[in-house]
Amino acid sequence: MPRLLHRSRRSITLFAIGFLSSTWVAVAASATSTAVLATTPTSTAIITIRMDITTSLGSSSDTDTQTVTVTGPAQMVLSPNLPPWAMSDLTQLDLALGGATYSFDFFCIPFFGCQHLDLTLSNMRITLVSPTSSPVSTTGGVFYPNGQYAVHSDYVFSGFTSGAGSSDTVNPSDFGARLTPSGSTLTLDQCQISAQVVQIPPESLPSGVSAVTLTITPNLANTRFTGPWAPDTHPADLNGDGAIDGIDLATMLSAWGTAGADINGDGTTDGVDFATLLSAWTG
Repeated sequence: MPRLLHRSRRSITLFAIGFLSSTWVAVAASATSTAVLATTPTSTAIITIRMDITTSLGSSSDTDTQTVTVTGPAQMVLSPNLPPWAMSDLTQLDLALGGATYSFDFFCIPFFGCQHLDLTLSNMRITLVSPTSSPVSTTGGVFYPNGQYAVHSDYVFSGFTSGAGSSDTVNPSDFGARLTPSGSTLTLDQCQISAQVVQIPPESLPSGVSAVTLTITPNLANTRFTGPWAPDTHPADLNGDGAIDGIDLATMLSAWGTAGADINGDGTTDGVDFATLLSAWTG
């Protein structure tokens, strides 16, 4: 039996050497890393809101800008498992924007003045609904097009009319940023996101107002995320160094026929485990 096991191991070894020398690129897998990030304490956003309003007087619009705090988490899956990364999946992005009061003047008539309206927004959040992917440029740039983002806000109107309510909508939006790794820390900055269009629900409009549309444009130039990143653990990474390579293969071959490198949990190290290792090969 030991001689038979030795022959089997030797056959697998010769096969592996021939296989990897000729086709390892074809079976190489993109192992991944995960980054768990959060906004830095000094993160802010410049929020510009254009309000389009329709009343019995007709339609009018005005714009105001305020600077608010930004808090929230972000999470990314990056491949390969070590930088420089080639691809990234944005799996979580949650921008909680600080409350502010925006002031607007509508239906302005010379010598008569304007109808003034204040809009106080609170609990505003822009949240990624589903993961989105982007290549990573040589300078760390990423651009995630047409992601789906949920926008929530509570609001209070005061001025020539009054009212309060909340709004929830989903917008397709682009998000871009720059990734900068430093040791085991990743920084996400130079953030940009598309304008968010919010329709105030008709049932919560102030008296005398028939329609309100908010176009919310966040300038995230001063928003920064930072946090740890680490290679994801794969069961074929037998020595835990973040790569699936010749060291893991040697470990598997030395444990052939035992439970020492059993990847799939069937109690023995065999061809199934060998195939799993090859399919996850990073080199």
